[in-house]
Parts: sequence; structure tokens; C-alpha cells
Amino acid sequence: MIWIPIPIKPEVSLMDTITRVAESMQAVLGDAADDIAHEQGFVKRRRKIAGSSFAQTMVTASLGSPETTYTDLSQSAAVVGVAISAQGLEQRFTAQAAGFLQHLLAYAVEQVIGSHPAAVPVLQRFQGVYLRDSTVIILPAALAKIWPGVGGSSGTTAALKLQVELDFGGGQLHGPRRHRYG
Repeated sequence: MIWIPIPIKPEVSLMDTITRVAESMQAVLGDAADDIAHEQGFVKRRRKIAGSSFAQTMVTASLGSPETTYTDLSQSAAVVGVAISAQGLEQRFTAQAAGFLQHLLAYAVEQVIGSHPAAVPVLQRFQGVYLRDSTVIILPAALAKIWPGVGGSSGTTAALKLQVELDFGGGQLHGPRRHRYG
């Protein structure tokens, strides 16, 4: 294994980076989420739960536990100012919701992850240096027909594999790409 020291740019402080990411995420989980929810057909008219509140609910609930229940989601919705029952949230887990969240994630990656090429001279000798990461996200069982996973006694577990790849030399981010898990 080869370790390559990466110079840190002194003109960009950690606080500047945190502030930039926080501002970007506020924009993504606010107006951008509402716009994308409308474009994807998840929200067709003004209703109890908007794209922004649904996205914020999903994010805050997922931070606590990757295996959230509808009750957990309902409580997270209350934290972001939406009173909705667990059953009401369950009814919103549709193909349009999945499409909305997929497009919102892609938009968030574009906004938050800067594509700054690495300034390490040794990398210029290579055609490309790629960092790849993937994760599996367990989804609610209601999405098993759209995103079938593996496991469970009936084989109806829903799961999604996401993969991202960073061209470290050029600064290009590819993904996240969706894959069926299993």
C-alpha cells in the first residue's frame, strides 16, 4: 500500500468548510427539496408534508438509527414541524418518493461535495486515481417490489446499494449510482 501525503490548503479553514457544507445542506433540504419534489411528482399540490419536510424527516430519523420505524419517522416529522401519523407517512413511501429522494441525493452531492482536483504532483503520472465507496441501505418493506434485497424468511427485504467514485486526480465525482442489492 502506498501512502500519499495530501497537502492541506491553509487558506481554507475547517470552519469555512463546515460553514459552506452547512449552508449548502440548508439550501438542499429547503427550497431545492421542494422544487425537486414537485418536478418528480412526489408533491403535486400544497399539502401537509412538503418535499423539504419529508427530506428533513428522513435525514433526522436516519441519523438516530439506520433501521427506523414509521413511528420513528412520525416523531422526526414532528421535530421538523409536521404532525403526521405513522400510517400517513407509510402511505407516502411510493415510487415517486423514491425518485424524489434519488434526485435530491444527486443534487446534494453536486452542491456539497466540491470537485477540486488534488494538487499532488505524483498523481499527475497516472491516468487516474479513483476512490470508490459503497453502502447498503435497508429500505422499508413496502419498497421490496421496487428495490428487492436479500434475506428474511420471505425474501421481501428491501435494500439499495449506493456507490460513489471520486477521481482524486481530476476532482470529478461519479455517482451516487444505484444498484440492486443481492
